[in-house]
Amino acid sequence: MRTFIFLIGLSLTFAATSRVLAGEPTKIEPEQSWSGKFRDSTKQSRAPKLDFISDAATFEFVWKSWRREEPIPKIDFETKLVLLGMTSGPNTISLDASLEDSGNVTLHSMSTLVGGPGFGYSMKVIDRKGIKTVQGVPIDGQGYLNVSGIGTLETGVFAIGGETTGTIFKVRGAVWELDFSRRPIYHNKLKELQGKSVYVSGALIQKPGVEISRRSIVYVDAIGRVKTDK
Repeated sequence: MRTFIFLIGLSLTFAATSRVLAGEPTKIEPEQSWSGKFRDSTKQSRAPKLDFISDAATFEFVWKSWRREEPIPKIDFETKLVLLGMTSGPNTISLDASLEDSGNVTLHSMSTLVGGPGFGYSMKVIDRKGIKTVQGVPIDGQGYLNVSGIGTLETGVFAIGGETTGTIFKVRGAVWELDFSRRPIYHNKLKELQGKSVYVSGALIQKPGVEISRRSIVYVDAIGRVKTDK
């Protein structure tokens, strides 16, 4: 009986060690956090283009836009990073983060499902030690390129592993995935823009994928139909 118990314990220890060696992501515990929600979408345009804030100037702008009645927290962005999660509608969002062995931070969020205009947000301060990218975007430097173009829009797109935003924009031989998380108001216009010639502007980032080695995603600032002369 003792031998049997010993073997079970050895087996469990080996299984736990194997999981560690496999390089499972490590959950990141935030040092500070704030969240809120608005019942109108006006202030959503002041959100940063990426899922993180890595400089004091951007953080101050966002804080004064969303929490101006409160003093601005002092954050040392040489050693810290602020993660940002957002959701459409006047909803509460929970945001979790994990760090992979590669130095990439992945974000996981859940929110309530209240309909209507507005948005909700969550900001979390974390230690940036060992972090190279957030959602595949480098934390050093701007991390994105402002782009614009005229092309055609396709919605309802599917991809293996869910590696797509569901909307693509074909412009000058390139294919951009469009992300409307910062401008959800445009979701209502997609149906009428399907297959049409449209103008798009926003922040282009590139993220590594699995089935698609490099994904080009544009966080949309503006979109509209282009009228052509007949």
